[in-house]
Amino acid sequence: MIFKRFISTQLKQQLDKLVKEEPVLVFMKGTPKTPQCGFSRAVCQILEIQGLHKFTSIDVLQDEKLRSGLKEYT
Repeated sequence: MIFKRFISTQLKQQLDKLVKEEPVLVFMKGTPKTPQCGFSRAVCQILEIQGLHKFTSIDVLQDEKLRSGLKEYT
């Protein structure tokens, strides 16, 4: 069986850094003010209900390499 990597070493290092630096980081479709899918909207609502009004988010729709790489990263 051949394993094909979809994430570059550079992207993995970038994601490692982001995840370690931010207390709460949400990779989502859209932004907290304008979520682009129901799951993203639900995550933002849950965080707000829990009293977390400030968190970092990254719109995965803006970067296809990031979006694809996240699947392997997680």
